[in-house]
Amino acid sequence: MALEKVEGIIGSNTYNKDRNEYTVKVEEETQVSTLVLSAATGEVLTISKEPVQVVPSEEPDLERIITRNEAIRLAKKTLSGEVQDDEFVETVDGGYYLIEIENDETDQEATIQIHAVRGDTMTVEWDN
Repeated sequence: MALEKVEGIIGSNTYNKDRNEYTVKVEEETQVSTLVLSAATGEVLTISKEPVQVVPSEEPDLERIITRNEAIRLAKKTLSGEVQDDEFVETVDGGYYLIEIENDETDQEATIQIHAVRGDTMTVEWDN
């Protein structure tokens, strides 16, 4: 329901039992939106948005054309679920992202390697 109101990737969600509400953080390239939803009705109670501070990276971005969030979105085409970890690895051909995803409903875990220039899924390693 949160993604119907704002675009991006769900970074986290928490449930407040006392208030019977979910707090969902949705990450975009330039901002993070925090939505509070009623657990009883699904109604969005509040939306707040904060800009993302861009920290200069020491990694050269000369050839990288996809962002971390784009790599996560592409990895979630292989396995939807919660991102456990993500890492950028620099290589001579532009690098790749390693995205670890866990799906609690299906009890599946995978590490998906996404090429940072082409956006291709390079490998998928399923955890038992």
